[in-house]
Amino acid sequence: MHSVAVAASRRPSAGISRHRLLLVLLAAIGVLLVLSACGRVDSTTEIAADGSGTQTLAVTISESDMGSIDGGAATVEAVIDEHNPGLTYEGMEKDGTDTVFTMTLEFSDAKDYAAKAQKALDAGELKTTAEVTFTPPSPPFASGFTFTRNFSEKDLTRWAVKALVDDGKIADAEESDIDSALDAGESAVTVDDDGLEKGWGEDGADVWTNAAEASFESVDVITAGAEDPAAGSFTRTITYELPRETYLDAKDEFDAFFAEATPRAAS
Repeated sequence: MHSVAVAASRRPSAGISRHRLLLVLLAAIGVLLVLSACGRVDSTTEIAADGSGTQTLAVTISESDMGSIDGGAATVEAVIDEHNPGLTYEGMEKDGTDTVFTMTLEFSDAKDYAAKAQKALDAGELKTTAEVTFTPPSPPFASGFTFTRNFSEKDLTRWAVKALVDDGKIADAEESDIDSALDAGESAVTVDDDGLEKGWGEDGADVWTNAAEASFESVDVITAGAEDPAAGSFTRTITYELPRETYLDAKDEFDAFFAEATPRAAS
């Protein structure tokens, strides 16, 4: 086997020194840490059966992350006061060493909710057209509610992050860092205090629902006397079978259905 040994030069390299390179790498890591998510936004949407409701947005910033904001909590509140696109600012409070800024959006129905959300999306320079649906139950064959929206809690608070970045209040942050500044936290939706389960629609919109369908376990139709030519009439009996609790949950609606489904000449 042929081996060749090459002596390494002891002269300083013409490029960057190892010490300086290490300092550059540490600085780069520091910038990445600063530009990573510096907060979290949680959302709770409470809706009444008539479709009116309130969405509460809670933006939580840790003590260490607050240190990267020039002026700290006072700067955040000043930005909210100056740039708020119509949300109601409920104030700031401490949660241990974290600081929580709370805003609410009240709406009378799905259309009003979408219109108010659109102002926040526009302020954050998002191209999304806000869409909201609220579907109440349709007894007796459907129970529960379904709620959809095509924007997130991060979308509704992007305007605040953008203002902080545009004003140079977050150290070393640039416009490309706006969407990563906040993490999406928990998002819950209730209707009349009942929690809805989250899913996703085919068009990418978020969906919350507790809707369930009700159906008959069986429907039997028996006709007697129709084949007897001497008979002046015949009898048709329709039997609907469904669980007792299903019937009792929408008794009036089922009774109305039976009355409508029964031929007028019958008794």
